[in-house]
Amino acid sequence: MLVDTVGKKVAFIKAAARAAERQLRVVSSRAFRLPVSGAECQVAVFAKE
Repeated sequence: MLVDTVGKKVAFIKAAARAAERQLRVVSSRAFRLPVSGAECQVAVFAKE
């Protein structure tokens, strides 16, 4: 299993594309805001098919 943390939605799309090239699928994805800075982050979990 691979966990990838990205800061922006565009970066998440690129991470998902890289995962597809490696024959990984997205198992779980969650977006949240950091409490102090207010920055939006997205965490994705990938697994081998």
